[in-house]
Amino acid sequence: MYPLGRNDIPYQVFKVNRLRKVFRKLPTRLLETLDVEVEKIANNPFIGESKHGNLAEIRVHKFNYQGLQYLIAYLIDDVEKAITVIAFGPHENFYRDLKRYLRRK
Repeated sequence: MYPLGRNDIPYQVFKVNRLRKVFRKLPTRLLETLDVEVEKIANNPFIGESKHGNLAEIRVHKFNYQGLQYLIAYLIDDVEKAITVIAFGPHENFYRDLKRYLRRK
C-alpha cells in the first residue's frame, strides 16, 4: 500500500497496489474527479454506505461521472486514522469482482 492524496486531511488514505495499474489507465478528468471523491471520504469516512454479509467491514462510496455510476470500496481503521481503498470501478460487476478479490486476499 502507498499513500494517496494530501496529508492535511483527518484520515490518511492508502490504496492497495493492484489499483495502481487501474488508476494509471484512467482519463485525467476522471482521475481529478476521483481525487475529489477520495478527499470527501478522507474528511468524512462514514459518507459511504456500509455493506452487509460477506462485505460487512467494507464501505462503498458512489459517485457519477459522465452519466456512469462509479464506486469506491474502502476499509476504515479508526485507531490509525487510515482509510484503505481496495476497489474502484463502474457499478457493473463491481461487487462480484470485489468479492473475488477478497477471497484471494
